[in-house]
Amino acid sequence: MEEFSINLDQTHPQPILELKGYFTHEAGIELQKQIQELLRAKKEQFIIDFGNCPVINSPGVALLLDVIMQVNEDFKGVVFLTRLDALKAKVFRMAGILLYSQNAPTIEDALKAFSELE
Repeated sequence: MEEFSINLDQTHPQPILELKGYFTHEAGIELQKQIQELLRAKKEQFIIDFGNCPVINSPGVALLLDVIMQVNEDFKGVVFLTRLDALKAKVFRMAGILLYSQNAPTIEDALKAFSELE
């Protein structure tokens, strides 16, 4: 399985976290650390891209829910999830992740949706 990494793109008003590889609990902790750093820098809107993340395990799903709930409830922030395949969309819906986040087909669609929120 491909080693997990996060590419952080801050060239847009909303940071884009592009996930690559197998999303496990440890990967979720890495994502949580990056999100917390961005929150400390007063960033409260994020795009998390799953286009290069083929698999997410159950502990990873649980940690993703925690991260998104923290952004949503503690900071009144907004998270867009992009490029979800049908299985991830179904799992995220069942886990309640999509209750606390938005879903967009592409990063460009998420950026456009953010511009319409303002």
